[in-house]
Amino acid sequence: MRTRSSSILKNLSCAVLAGGESSRFGSYKALAPLNGKPLIVHVVSRLKTLMEDILISVSNEAQKRVIGQLFREENVKILIDPQLEVHAPLIGFYTCLKHCSTSLIFVVACDMPYVSPIAVRILYREMLSRQVDAIVPMWSNGMIEPLHAIYSSEKALRAAKEAIKRRRLDMRALLEELSAVYYIPVNVLFQEGVSPMTFYNINYPRDLQRLSSLNN
Repeated sequence: MRTRSSSILKNLSCAVLAGGESSRFGSYKALAPLNGKPLIVHVVSRLKTLMEDILISVSNEAQKRVIGQLFREENVKILIDPQLEVHAPLIGFYTCLKHCSTSLIFVVACDMPYVSPIAVRILYREMLSRQVDAIVPMWSNGMIEPLHAIYSSEKALRAAKEAIKRRRLDMRALLEELSAVYYIPVNVLFQEGVSPMTFYNINYPRDLQRLSSLNN
């Protein structure tokens, strides 16, 4: 059992989305190696000192088995998404929300290996001070980062249920169901020391190759 650390953010869990078919990448993306470690290991390693619970959503038993082997010694819960015809981030988030035991939840994709603990702390601080349903980073061009955001677990669960009921499986559909969302400019995060790389995600093998070349 993990001992509570002073660095733990109270009442905050983490949802890591590791399901899907990785069709654009060509293989199971969560296991793609970066600097000798699978992408999902980079993500969990960066966040595990901040969160009370790490919840990982996967699509099937095979994924659960292989992810479980990676985290045998870690305090993580691996959850299988409902078996639907379509895989979508909202489904993985919904799976984690159903098993979340804290009032707040940070969600991130398994292909964002440079997710920033500093950014999470800033989002957490702003979430508490503004008392909103969600806090989502937004770029100056209006693009948002709903998979690098903090949500009220209870309200997000209700919103996800409603979005799925309406057959909307995108994260924007969930946000539309929430009454109070604060879109924090990414420049605010950058001014406090967060690197833009925190939002870098892997879609294609070339994206991973680019990261590897930057680290050499």
